[in-house]
Amino acid sequence: MAQPHSHPDRTRRDDAEREWVAAIRRGDESAFAALFTAYYEPLWALVNDYVHAPDTAEEVVQDIFFRLWAQRTTWQVRGSVRGYLYSAARSRAIDQLRRERRENRWAAATGTENPPDIAGGEPVAGPDARLAAAELSAALDQAIERLSPALREVLVLRARHHLTYPEIAGVLDVSPKAVEVRVTRAFRQLREYLKPYID
Repeated sequence: MAQPHSHPDRTRRDDAEREWVAAIRRGDESAFAALFTAYYEPLWALVNDYVHAPDTAEEVVQDIFFRLWAQRTTWQVRGSVRGYLYSAARSRAIDQLRRERRENRWAAATGTENPPDIAGGEPVAGPDARLAAAELSAALDQAIERLSPALREVLVLRARHHLTYPEIAGVLDVSPKAVEVRVTRAFRQLREYLKPYID
């Protein structure tokens, strides 16, 4: 399948990041620091979208970079570096959720105090919200939560983290066409949910 039009800035970024990879494999700490600085906050935001626990998200992302540095001599990247890192972050976030769910089930089975709900809960608009923009923002958050997990995931990766269709396809292990279909379906459903606010 043909790739979308190549963006010069994205091409330059990909080239620079491939140079980082080569330098990191040689043990270049400054290249590793540059990669860490560029991606720590975006990866933290992605993991937190899954685990809804800022401290846990921080630990997960730090572990990703720690393992990357520890295994730097054998680090292989297929596709974009950004796609690789987002895929790793998503995988670790899901592993973290599964581990915490197992711990919750164990706690419940053994009669010990059940840990707090890992989902946390989405922030809601304050009762004195005065601006239509604030109301629409709250409605959008609620509408996104109403999407199926598959549609919500592609929408978050596309709209919040600005990944390209091929990058999302790599993260989710599906075709770019499947990503396009899911994104289109997600936006169509959002428009339906938000009709009372935008008509």
